[in-house]
Amino acid sequence: MLTAMTWLAGLLLALGAAAGFLWIQGRSTRARVPRLAEAPGPRDGVIPGPEPGVSVAVLGESPVAGVGLPNHESGLAGRAARELHALLDCRVVWRALGVSGLTAGRAGRLVTNLEPHTVDIVIVVLGVNDTLRLRAPHGWRRDLVALVDVIAQRVHPRLIVIAGVPPLSCFPALPAPLRWLLGLWGWRLDREARALAARMEGVRHVSTGVHSEADFCADGFHPGPEGHARWGRGLAEEIVRVWGEKEIGR
Repeated sequence: MLTAMTWLAGLLLALGAAAGFLWIQGRSTRARVPRLAEAPGPRDGVIPGPEPGVSVAVLGESPVAGVGLPNHESGLAGRAARELHALLDCRVVWRALGVSGLTAGRAGRLVTNLEPHTVDIVIVVLGVNDTLRLRAPHGWRRDLVALVDVIAQRVHPRLIVIAGVPPLSCFPALPAPLRWLLGLWGWRLDREARALAARMEGVRHVSTGVHSEADFCADGFHPGPEGHARWGRGLAEEIVRVWGEKEIGR
């Protein structure tokens, strides 16, 4: 009995020490990583092309806000729109609604910026900040359900896309073992998002393509132009695969 109690006490002490070390790693990483500004300039645009066209709004955290980018055309909304235009050969209207540091529980307020029946596709880009806050999976799922409901009821889009949570285990700015813990936590949240999309009509989940060091800005934490281009291409290809060219256009 004493041996078992001693072993349990040792395990609890080890877990406490690990938690303290991870907390210190998190603080030092936050202090070390440079703070990059959001992209300047217009957060919307029109890519000319044949009618009927397609309209897309991208809503979410720092990749949508264009953190570390020269403009929003090179951000996720602009890149996804450009890829849709190339695949569909039609007019594409796009809009970026992004706030750095946004979580799923606070994203609903951005939906009020969209008018009903004005957007065909809404892409939701969230998860990194919820991961950093170690949001419980059931709470994250509840927040996503509420957000999807708000989008559907107010905007009535033809498709809602939930972008996959980026793999934090690949973020160059995060040291080990912190990156492993956050990567696992983000994977768990992404699994909830994937399962949610599979159960809801008109909702799809699309994994992120941001994996290599070349995909990131100089801070090693936010996607750079190449990362956004790869991510936007993956989103556009999946949208076209799900709907097909004839079904998307109006």
